[in-house]
Amino acid sequence: MAKLTVSEILAIVAFFSILSVAGFFVLEEKRSLAELDRETMSGVPTSGGKKEPSATWSKKIGGVKDEYIGLVQQTSDGGYIAIGDTYSFGTGLIAVKFDAGGDVSWSRLILRGGDCRSMQQTSDGGYIVTGSDSEENDIFVAKLSRWGDMDWFKKIREPGFPWAEAESINQTLDGGYILAGQTYSEDYSELVVIKLGPSGDIIWTKNISKKERYSSQDCQSIRQTSNGEYILSGNVRNGGPTSVFITKLDIFGNVSWSKNVETGFVDKSYAQPTSDGGYILVGNSDNSNENNEFKKDAIVLKFDPSGELSWSKIFVEGPDSDVAGEFIQQTSDGGYLVSGVLFYPDLYEVYLLAFKLDHSGNVSWSKKIETEIGEASYGLQTTSDGGYIMLSTGGLSNGTETGMDTIVSKLDSLLSIPGCLGSSDVKLTSPFFSPRVTSGGMASVEIEMTASNELLDTSIPGIKSVDAGYCPQPNYDTSLR
Repeated sequence: MAKLTVSEILAIVAFFSILSVAGFFVLEEKRSLAELDRETMSGVPTSGGKKEPSATWSKKIGGVKDEYIGLVQQTSDGGYIAIGDTYSFGTGLIAVKFDAGGDVSWSRLILRGGDCRSMQQTSDGGYIVTGSDSEENDIFVAKLSRWGDMDWFKKIREPGFPWAEAESINQTLDGGYILAGQTYSEDYSELVVIKLGPSGDIIWTKNISKKERYSSQDCQSIRQTSNGEYILSGNVRNGGPTSVFITKLDIFGNVSWSKNVETGFVDKSYAQPTSDGGYILVGNSDNSNENNEFKKDAIVLKFDPSGELSWSKIFVEGPDSDVAGEFIQQTSDGGYLVSGVLFYPDLYEVYLLAFKLDHSGNVSWSKKIETEIGEASYGLQTTSDGGYIMLSTGGLSNGTETGMDTIVSKLDSLLSIPGCLGSSDVKLTSPFFSPRVTSGGMASVEIEMTASNELLDTSIPGIKSVDAGYCPQPNYDTSLR
């Protein structure tokens, strides 16, 4: 098995990208159904309080070199859309559609070279995808139909800035899209927010930044609120520790308010609106331990509708482990489900981590999840049947070379595949954490950005699927059939 360095594992965890172009194999193990209680794990009550079965399966996707899937979401038809990259056949970004049982429905090429950072299913059943083009260093936005055909494709850049990248995109209430990212110069980076119409035409563009030389801002997420405004989050660096920012924009992209939270060195922050009109943010704080070694802990911050900090939590597993918070979603009971990574550097062990918080941020339960690959694990979301969809990546021998492959796993409501993959309790503690919060500092300035149309041939050879009985004993059949 190929071993990853610590930096490679953390890069994979933060890496949102895309899958492969041709010659892939998908290995499958379908497991039995289990009578499992959805409400126990996710806080989402089942119909009538009954226990519902949740189908489980795993699919391995890989080629002769490295493949990563960085994004997976459940779709309105009960299936899943996955986006990632390949290095087996040059470099390329593709989308792969799975049905509810994990079989491949279609696969399409999006871009030859680049990074995908965000995707969402749209109201017409299609998909909106954004990221950066590695050849021209532009932002790209691709709109796919429900069958994966390219409806339109745009490249966006700001004149005078040699490099731009997108981090987050969402469909808006008017049928258009809101996109956030950053542009880079030699001295600093600036946040950009772009409003697109339904066909990808630019409606308005804003630069939202702290106007300080050698400062750097990175956007992580943008979401539209129920009144049509926007919440933006990310990180700000200015030669010292990084601070988290959360900024409220009006419907035209003007700053309503902005807050900076000083949490130490931060490498990620993700915010979204909550049902009470406030906002919840998850991120990672890197601070040195007693041996002057950097240690990663997960942070969760709750803001009220005016941006005032309601409560703050930091989550620690132990002195010799890293806890990374990657994604947060509110559950129907008013609490929150957090997913991330638990990493033991000395033991070289990596687990996907999931923990449930109540409405005040107290831990209800926390689990670490084993993976078939046993290297880096990331990307956990709830599914409509009370289960979970999970991503994990690591080194596997495919018979010719050893490459990085990705497993997409459908878990039951106990975060397991019976007889194959399991989860176990892990104790998280939440020591006192009261970060300093400051207001202001962000300014919104209208800027000019240009968009060009491109059409790509999105047809590629289909990804093949063969049965493989690797649960519980790993025994991969890598042949194409």
